[in-house]
Amino acid sequence: MAPLDRIYVIDSDSRRRAQIAKMSYEVGLHAEPCQDLDEFAKLVRRDGYVLSADNDGTATIAEVMRTTQAVEFSLPASVYSEDPSPQRIVSAMLNGALNYHVWPLTKEDLKRAVTMTPEQLSLARLRSKQSAANSAISQLSPREVDVLRQMTRGHCNKVIALNLGISPRTVEIHRANLLKKLPMQSTSDAIRIGIYAGLDED
Repeated sequence: MAPLDRIYVIDSDSRRRAQIAKMSYEVGLHAEPCQDLDEFAKLVRRDGYVLSADNDGTATIAEVMRTTQAVEFSLPASVYSEDPSPQRIVSAMLNGALNYHVWPLTKEDLKRAVTMTPEQLSLARLRSKQSAANSAISQLSPREVDVLRQMTRGHCNKVIALNLGISPRTVEIHRANLLKKLPMQSTSDAIRIGIYAGLDED
């Protein structure tokens, strides 16, 4: 197994960020501490692992997952908090988190989190992309989902209109609206999100 050498820490608590950064250094990892999701989003992220606090002062894991879709590679992520409820753990896992750690973290927690085989890393990235795509799709209306499903099958506006029994102009309106709602606002990006959400398989 080969460890990822960079860890992105998202936590509004400066003491926890500093503690994780110190532990990361001690186990040979480079930590990028971020106070919030906005700071994380400004970083140039090509590889690594996201470790996010799950509390009221930090973005939800769903928001973290959506943000990772703004880069070429989707980053694997885990979350942590003190005394998490079963509901929060389930919610994190459903949104694509690989693990849920109980604070305080240990050096072993960090090493286990970032040590992944190429196959595990590939699967983690795929899960992250699928989770973020499903989250994005949930923001669309049922008709917008219908239009995006047709788009993932390569249909043009006229064919989509014929298949759905609506006018081409209405299709254009739905396309414009769904592009505004999705985190990536181009047709190719929208289609990719639809494919990751499995709309091409329905």
